[in-house]
Amino acid sequence: MHTYTGSRREPREYSLVRLQRVVSELQEGGVPVLLDLFCGTGGATMGYFNAGFFVIGVDRVPQKYYPFPQFVADAFAFVRWAGDIFDAYHASPPCQIHSKTRYLVPPHQRRPHKFIDLIPQTRELFNGLRYKRPWVIENVVGAPLDNPLLLCGTMFGLPTYRHRLFESNVVLAGMPHPEHVLRSDDIGNKKRHNGVPLMRQYSGHFGGLAMAQEDLSMYWARVAGISQALPPVYTEYIGGQLLTKLQPSTLS
Repeated sequence: MHTYTGSRREPREYSLVRLQRVVSELQEGGVPVLLDLFCGTGGATMGYFNAGFFVIGVDRVPQKYYPFPQFVADAFAFVRWAGDIFDAYHASPPCQIHSKTRYLVPPHQRRPHKFIDLIPQTRELFNGLRYKRPWVIENVVGAPLDNPLLLCGTMFGLPTYRHRLFESNVVLAGMPHPEHVLRSDDIGNKKRHNGVPLMRQYSGHFGGLAMAQEDLSMYWARVAGISQALPPVYTEYIGGQLLTKLQPSTLS
């Protein structure tokens, strides 16, 4: 794991020149490089990797099980430090302020001041890049995204609904949304109820980790990560589209 302090000063742990060299060598070898902000446990990262990107993750919290190169940093400070050296960008800003699950917490235990809407700031960051690059912002249903694409697990044959929204500065093609006909298992560790198949939520401190890892193809992740992550197949689908939108890379 590479460590970056998030300081506005040039980090001592990992030089900008070295990062530019690594990214440039990959690009010259025909491998596009995507930066994943707020990467978490790496669900989105794995999807973009499967689509054909080399992915570098950034998160303020060290992600023990993250399966790719990772910088521990403030997302905004990191992009200002690194510049426009990447071919594409993805961000999954914290979703708690927009998630319906916040209402599951008793009113006297809610801490709304702890949750900040970083979507406008992320959009401004991407739109302010010196070179126009494809970017995607992902969040939950209810988040204030502009003309977002909605993806659901049923579109990919997954046994979970897990709706997610995706905003982008490039046009993303959607796909048919199958009707939800199966009951959702709130616990997340059952496949059937009275003989009827169940859709799994895998939220909170769910049971059935091995089942979730298999269902979502996230064999490296643990309960805490899976409960927050999006299925990799979502960003594999989006990443395939981003590959057709790439511009020649120019190191700043």
